[in-house]
Amino acid sequence: MSMSFLRFVGVLAFFAPVACGGDDGPLADDGGMLETRDGGLALDGAQGASDGGLDGGLEVDGPYALLYDDGAPMGRTRRRDGLGDGDSPRPGSTVRLLGSERVVMTDARGVAAFPGVADGTYLFALDDADRATTHNVSDAVVAGVERGSFKMTTFGDSLPVLGGRPTFPTELAELFAPLAEVESVNLASPGTVTDDWAVGTLRRMRLESEAPDTDLFVVSLGGNDFLAYVQALFSAGGMDAILEALDGGAETEALRILERVIELVDSLRVLAPEADFVYLVFPAYPTSTIWRDLITSSVDPSLQSVAPRLVEGVFVEIVDAMLDRLADEDLVIADLDRMSRAEPIDPLLFDELHFTTLGHRRVAEEVFGSLGGLVVGAPALELPYHVGF
Repeated sequence: MSMSFLRFVGVLAFFAPVACGGDDGPLADDGGMLETRDGGLALDGAQGASDGGLDGGLEVDGPYALLYDDGAPMGRTRRRDGLGDGDSPRPGSTVRLLGSERVVMTDARGVAAFPGVADGTYLFALDDADRATTHNVSDAVVAGVERGSFKMTTFGDSLPVLGGRPTFPTELAELFAPLAEVESVNLASPGTVTDDWAVGTLRRMRLESEAPDTDLFVVSLGGNDFLAYVQALFSAGGMDAILEALDGGAETEALRILERVIELVDSLRVLAPEADFVYLVFPAYPTSTIWRDLITSSVDPSLQSVAPRLVEGVFVEIVDAMLDRLADEDLVIADLDRMSRAEPIDPLLFDELHFTTLGHRRVAEEVFGSLGGLVVGAPALELPYHVGF
């Protein structure tokens, strides 16, 4: 089995360095390239008169923010979770809707509603954002929108530069364009692991040169480190390696990799102490048809019925461990795992790892919404803005 699984891992190791011409550089022909940007797939619940999916039938007129005292352990509420049993409303907090002149106080339900807002692009801003426990509050981006411009620097592996066009950093800048002029610098480099961004490397020096005036860092890093771990694991162990990974080995390795990412972020904070950082959590790759087909075709026939579930189980453990570790960090979390479970993942994937045009659009929307962004009139970007304290 180990040789067949190595063949599967070899397919996954597509993160090999390639010549890349930036967001508009050449790429291979693929059906996903023809996909339209407005794929028409709504996420879990556009806002309006009632949102039974996220807030238990809460009746609200227009877009709204919902502020609450967070009862989840370690502030582990995820963006689409809705209110939990231990959460309680937070009345009397000020919410501003940038892009309009509207300022609203939360009511007894913790709701700040903005009825009658015209279709368009907005950004929620909280006066007490520094006390929030959830990972979806921006400071530097809010300040940038208020002054009319900000700088965004994206770095890491191939996800921000390969696949369909335009890629998600470009899409994200376009989402913010009605609110502010965005200078977007994309330093992402296919094939790189965390060590490739270590002190003294050319990539690190370039990143540090861009850091002092950066307002928003978008971090896509760690995936290649984990693929290298998987490749080494299955070279050595076959089925025993799967059991080892399920027994906590994969979780331990993911946390070790994440520590290196956090160390890099902390060093950048020294250069840009007021900046916001967004970290991209892995999409739910194992739920895709392409992954399931690759897994079942790469293992012994006796394991084909269980192998996809085993791999998905490892990924669930990894994401949970990452979110637990990130709970105490001052980062905005772009939860691509939850994003890719909210609608069919297959149309979002260009290949085993990278995004189609629609996929890049969805990632940009997830980052935008995680920063408090709202587009009235676009169902995928009208989710209620939940913030816990």
